[in-house]
Amino acid sequence: MTKAVGEKLNNRMLFLLYIVCCVTAMSAAGFIWLTTGYILDYHGAREFLSVTESIPRGTLSCVLQVTAGMLLLGLTYQIRVNQTREQDWVILATLGMDFLIGLWVIMLLDFNYNGVLLWVFANILSYVRKNRYWPAIIALGIISYVGTGYEMVSVRMRLFNIDDYIQVYSSSVQTYLFAAWNFLEILSIVCFVGCCLGIIANREEKLEQTNELYRQLAEANENLKLANEELSEIMEEKAKMAEVRERNRIAREIHDTMGHTLTGIAAGIDACIALSDSSPELVKQQLKILSDVSRKGLSDVRHSVNELRPDSLEHLNLEAAIRQMVDNMKQVSGTKISFICQVPVLKFDEDEENVIYRIIQESITNSIRHGHASEIRILIERGQWDSVLHLSISDNGKGCEHMKEGFGIRHIRERVRMLNGEVTFTNDNGFRVDAEIPIRWGEEYD
Repeated sequence: MTKAVGEKLNNRMLFLLYIVCCVTAMSAAGFIWLTTGYILDYHGAREFLSVTESIPRGTLSCVLQVTAGMLLLGLTYQIRVNQTREQDWVILATLGMDFLIGLWVIMLLDFNYNGVLLWVFANILSYVRKNRYWPAIIALGIISYVGTGYEMVSVRMRLFNIDDYIQVYSSSVQTYLFAAWNFLEILSIVCFVGCCLGIIANREEKLEQTNELYRQLAEANENLKLANEELSEIMEEKAKMAEVRERNRIAREIHDTMGHTLTGIAAGIDACIALSDSSPELVKQQLKILSDVSRKGLSDVRHSVNELRPDSLEHLNLEAAIRQMVDNMKQVSGTKISFICQVPVLKFDEDEENVIYRIIQESITNSIRHGHASEIRILIERGQWDSVLHLSISDNGKGCEHMKEGFGIRHIRERVRMLNGEVTFTNDNGFRVDAEIPIRWGEEYD
């Protein structure tokens, strides 16, 4: 049973209870009106007054008012049926009106029939969705229903009794009238119990549907999580494949460049050998051409190589790779190079490690090649802000009076800019590079 079907059945049970209450209340008012006319027509008023404690005022007016009250209850019910969940204040207002209208109808009938309250509280149980209010509603319903019963109220007030009006008729007619009246009262209670059972069944069904939706949602979330993990693995594999393709492309470029350059150099050397005895001047020109070709080839290779991750970082951690590079350069060049690391663990993301390694590599090369430095000092420490790494490379070389931004310096600046960092170059008693690099510190620094 779907939610819509359950609510539809619940509304039908409420409508049936409403019909029973309407028939009972209006039948009671109409019976009093007709019986009063019967008493007056057969001149039995004096005898009737001797057996009843009270008589209603305006029996026809009572019929009209009871009818109006029941029609108002039907109107408020229709309003609730057509309201959405976003208009709960309308539902609460109509339920409050139902309670007052129900009490009004009961008083018009001198408390001979209080089944209207069963209709009112069936609606309250149906439309109040929070179960924690149900005990209070049930308690209020029992108190109201018992408190408006004829036996309870007649002890304190003089009321007319519908049984007195039934006894006006003959014994055979009385039997049918009492049976009909008791049947309507019992039918009201039975319909109310049916409404309550329908409401409870509908609530349980809604709870089961809600639990099923939660189960489906949890399953969907789990499937989504697995899909995200699979997607992450696929993206990672694609990234690795793209990296491999890029490495292969750059390797081919280096191969082609080196092959072209070395072929030209080899051919030029052969020409120099052939001209060495007969034309020394041509040999010098040819050597100059070979020098230019080799420099151009070296520049092209450097451009390609700088796009690759250093081989040292593929096998060593960042600190070990830097120390290995420093030791190799000291042995080759004889330059005194000191490396000071004040960060406990140099372990960052790959792009960050690449930038740090390349900056140090390029700075050492520039200090030796252009600055002719005999001492180089490298310092790595935390920056002024916790999220920044400070890198400093200084030398005692000649520096340069007018610093020209060549490939090396431009390359350093571009790499630092890729990480949204800042780099400065100082030409004072040597040459100094200071880089502030934002770092995504890993778990080792938490």
